[in-house]
Amino acid sequence: MGSIAELLGYSLTSEEPEDTHTRAQEDSDRIRETAMAAVLDETPLEPEAARANLRLVEDLDLDDLVLYAIIARIEHELHIQIPDASIGEWTTMEDLLTGVEAATR
Repeated sequence: MGSIAELLGYSLTSEEPEDTHTRAQEDSDRIRETAMAAVLDETPLEPEAARANLRLVEDLDLDDLVLYAIIARIEHELHIQIPDASIGEWTTMEDLLTGVEAATR
């Protein structure tokens, strides 16, 4: 005997199995692209010069005002909230990108 839904002729599983790895990668890419676009718009950084090891303060000269403008845009576009405590721990671009991804989970 199956579930009530199955007895009524409904399928609870997707007809086509979803490749969750591909979807997760696409989501990760979209999140990182949104964050990177915010950084590029608020700084003089050229896209070809962007690297994960760039330091937010020393290399990009981000002060608190610019950083929070970037964060506000990311939060708005991704419909998320990033804890201030997490933001305070970021020192590199990779930290920022990873932190934004973590806030979406």
